Amino acid sequence: IDGGSSFARIYNNIIWGNLPQGVGEDLYLDNNALGDNPSIVDIFNNDIGDLVVTPGPFSEGNNIDADPMFVDMALRPEPDPRLMAGSPAIDVGDDAAPARPATDFEFDARPFDGDGDMTATTDIGMDEFTGAIAQNADLAVTKTDAPDPVTEGGNVLYTIVVTNNGPGDATNVSLVDTLDELVTFVTANDRGDDATARPG
Repeated sequence: IDGGSSFARIYNNIIWGNLPQGVGEDLYLDNNALGDNPSIVDIFNNDIGDLVVTPGPFSEGNNIDADPMFVDMALRPEPDPRLMAGSPAIDVGDDAAPARPATDFEFDARPFDGDGDMTATTDIGMDEFTGAIAQNADLAVTKTDAPDPVTEGGNVLYTIVVTNNGPGDATNVSLVDTLDELVTFVTANDRGDDATARPG
């Protein structure tokens, strides 16, 4: 960043554990990239490890340096950045932070009393802890046909299996299977729990 009229306001963010202690900084700000006037830098209510702002000075306060206790950031293909119960990031953000969003990444309202002290305060990070973590479902779909190949004018049976690998339940699941234009729909049957098959 650069320029006397510009500013960097970093509030309510988790910037932690990017590099091992002593190897580098979790946050490095070059505050005079063009060599004229340093900018105004405010760093408040973040979970942040090592940080460097050069040249200084900069304003900071109410920052913590602790494991934010995410559900599972190593999960692939989609990391789970939700906070677990007991996270030090719960209810320690700044409700008056510039441009603080009214909801978190899951559209949970902010702030929320996540630590049960009868005071709703914004959490640090992209998640607003609202209680017990709802486990995600993991759906897999397989489709087979028989016979294969099918002769012209013959019948072909498509079997579609939807499997929930958990750990959470899957609700309101719908599956649409579009047939090839050379195939004519005859009938459909369902064999799953609470499943209904019908032509679309």
